[in-house]
Amino acid sequence: MARIGLDTNVALRWLLRDAGDDAQAALAAEAIETMADTVQINLIVLAELLWLAGQKAKVDRAGQALLVRSLLENPSVEVAEAAAVAEALAAFERGGAGFADHLIGVLNAQSGSTTTLTFDKTAAKAAHFTLLT
Repeated sequence: MARIGLDTNVALRWLLRDAGDDAQAALAAEAIETMADTVQINLIVLAELLWLAGQKAKVDRAGQALLVRSLLENPSVEVAEAAAVAEALAAFERGGAGFADHLIGVLNAQSGSTTTLTFDKTAAKAAHFTLLT
């Protein structure tokens, strides 16, 4: 077996199992179980996954947080920038901005930015952001 990456649609069907196509969900689960020792989730897939989970599958904020936490805690899953994801998750669980917004702020701060400029009034309430008015 090997380390494999997933695109967003495969990840969505694997994790939610019923994201609109049971046949694809089964195919994704079978492929992952037979092909992978480690599943890699990159940051773009993670951000898209949560957006789609909320929009398409109607997963609420608490469910989205649980989804991220389950990925971080799964020993067979390698989440890119796991420390940044965990920090963004903690901020997301406190409320306010969406997960992707918190992740953007955390990643920018970790790369040396003193702030992240935004027009988003909700995101601006979080650490790492400054509202442009």
